[in-house]
Amino acid sequence: MDLHAVINKAMQSVVANMAIRRMMLRRINPDQFKLLIIQKALIRSQLIRQLTMALDIAEEQKLEPLTQSLRRNLCDETGFDAEGKMHPENSHATWQSHFLNALDITPAVLKRARPLSSVIQYNKQMHYMELKGDLYEILGAILMTERIIPLEFRAIQLSRDFLFTSRFVIAKTDGREEIFQKRLACQYIDHHILHDSNEHYPDFLNAINQIYLTPPEEIRLIRGIHLIRDGRCDLYNDIYEQWELNNARTYVESCMN
Repeated sequence: MDLHAVINKAMQSVVANMAIRRMMLRRINPDQFKLLIIQKALIRSQLIRQLTMALDIAEEQKLEPLTQSLRRNLCDETGFDAEGKMHPENSHATWQSHFLNALDITPAVLKRARPLSSVIQYNKQMHYMELKGDLYEILGAILMTERIIPLEFRAIQLSRDFLFTSRFVIAKTDGREEIFQKRLACQYIDHHILHDSNEHYPDFLNAINQIYLTPPEEIRLIRGIHLIRDGRCDLYNDIYEQWELNNARTYVESCMN
């Protein structure tokens, strides 16, 4: 099976999604952007759980290349170095908090946020997948996530810098502290665009390709890929519908106040 080709085919519907296209073209307003970021924040923690589960199973089954790849990915997500020392300032959760804070999206805002039906369904599907504990389905979900993130985050980056230039884009007149704060705010999005496409995705793809997959295992792997594809497309379709209904401002105000 040409796994990379399977992934690229699955990506086509995401690339063509109207919400992604609108962000790429920077044709959204600040409230629409914040609505999207809030909804994405409500599904963020799934990847770490999936990496942890897959790592436990891979270690038990002595799948060494896969174990190493999963461990590198998990350490990068959580801020652990090669010696196992924790660096909280390097965890992606910390980076995400800097990004959200720059948009005035605080933990209190997220606590008040009402998840869209697509987010609720997505979280239920991921929870059910984790309960099943099928290694190959989880691997497919992780692989698709690593492939999809650079596209999503590039779209977010373009709209972010266009809509919130003073908060994220370094200006010639900025002082040292302003530059430092903007770099912190940009790190979460900017790092993922290059790191996931150039390191995590090819590394993880190579590790999976070293496993001999039976036809039933290939089917389960593809099922995991399609779960992420369908869940993300449903999410972005849901968000786009909210944009078209002009519900973004009312939604964001209900979270912020």
